[in-house]
Amino acid sequence: MSFSQRVWNDRVSEYPNRRLLTGEDENTSLVTFTRSEGQVSSEGDAWNAENMNDLESRIAAVLGTCEFYIGADGKPYVTYNYGGEDIVKQLGMSEGCNFYVGEDGKPYVSYTYNGEEVIKKLGSSDGTATTDQVLVGATFNSANTSDDEDYSTGTMANYSGATQSATVSQSGTDVLLTIPNIGYYDTDSKLKCALSNISKSGTVSITLTCDRRVVDNVEMYAAVIKLSCNGQSYSLDTGAAQGDHSKSGSWAITL
Repeated sequence: MSFSQRVWNDRVSEYPNRRLLTGEDENTSLVTFTRSEGQVSSEGDAWNAENMNDLESRIAAVLGTCEFYIGADGKPYVTYNYGGEDIVKQLGMSEGCNFYVGEDGKPYVSYTYNGEEVIKKLGSSDGTATTDQVLVGATFNSANTSDDEDYSTGTMANYSGATQSATVSQSGTDVLLTIPNIGYYDTDSKLKCALSNISKSGTVSITLTCDRRVVDNVEMYAAVIKLSCNGQSYSLDTGAAQGDHSKSGSWAITL
């Protein structure tokens, strides 16, 4: 069971030194207490929020460096840093708390909580992470770590700084790139796709007009096609034709 740090708050009241006295005759009176201790040789430490929160922080700093392990003698030990010095202590019996080595060779602690006996494997955790959520090769403890393991090892692929091929799709006017593999990506990671996989689309407006022209005193006609797409305009001129006003051919336009 890990150390749970709490925040202490000072009591705040309107009359902190006032007391209500009730006599044996049940008559009451309000009195205010003022210290009258004579000569004070030592002020001592006040029982207040500042000092209690400082104590909590120092305890958390020590317990946060704790590491439990089995020594060469087969007994459980705890090591922690205190005042910049590494401290090693052998774990043993204490009132209401028993440290021992289980049949699997791993350290356990048993204690009573709310009238119920609780057994915990030291180094275990109530976390919820699974191996596929932790970077490959990194070790961790969670509630998903099996009892026959000291820790779990992550399996999530590391694509940091790597370039991956992406699948391209379109949603309205947006181009969507689908990440190909589950894993870890950072700002140095890249997604790539062929330019040919990115298509342009939009609304095309086509205008067809017949243009009368006079060339060398000869009346001719030409079909003019105008296209507009995504704010760009294009024009195709079939050229002038005489007689039956018909002309055939093919034209290409690239958007």
